[in-house]
Amino acid sequence: MYFADWNRDQVDKLIEKLDELGWNKLNENSNRYIAGYTFDGNIFKIYKYQNKELYKVYYNSLPYFHYINKYEDVNKLKQFLRQFHGKRVVEIDDAGIGCPIGGIVICIYCKYTDLIAVKIVSLKYFQKPLYSTKQYLTEVSRRIQWGFKELNITRDYFIKICPGDIFKVAIEHLWSRKYNILTSKTEGLAHVIAETRFLQYLEDLGVPKEILDVNPRNIDYKEFNHAINRFLRENPLFKRRFFKTGWYKDR
Repeated sequence: MYFADWNRDQVDKLIEKLDELGWNKLNENSNRYIAGYTFDGNIFKIYKYQNKELYKVYYNSLPYFHYINKYEDVNKLKQFLRQFHGKRVVEIDDAGIGCPIGGIVICIYCKYTDLIAVKIVSLKYFQKPLYSTKQYLTEVSRRIQWGFKELNITRDYFIKICPGDIFKVAIEHLWSRKYNILTSKTEGLAHVIAETRFLQYLEDLGVPKEILDVNPRNIDYKEFNHAINRFLRENPLFKRRFFKTGWYKDR
């Protein structure tokens, strides 16, 4: 989460905009809590300092925070945000973060050209010793840059990227390069392709097909991971080789 210190006038304008945009209100039991809003995986929370005439505004989406401050006219803001659902949208999603074995898959899908780029971030970035330095964040960003070059993605496109922490460095990089970005849940083709490719990847590692016989559009992740963990208990050598030793605690 990021935060900014604002005065009352700025806070009032933010609350007014988020109300007009129709964001869902959050509640919290705190005497310093002023307001909270959530939409599409993004959150704003506002607190009052005890001894200052300032408010602390927490937000988890740098692009959303910027756009909401940039546009005084809410109708212009709504029009701009709607473009992220249009034809020139690029969707970016991942698969494999919640799985205790293997690396992860990144999918970049360009609706305008109907082309995709799929990248695998190696397991080694989620194992000791590389995991401790969080090089996987830089590697994810690097893979996305490669995908953009392959698909010829320019700053004219609108980038919808999953709000997960795995994309933190990638978002900062794209933002610094002046791309139009929203951190938003991606449930379209990028999500399906990422999940499908990750299932193929696990099969290549040696996970039994009966475990992988799931619908990539609607995976029951709890049951899926239970099946994976049962397999790992029965196959300790496989686990020793492919377990995310940095990402997960081995219990």
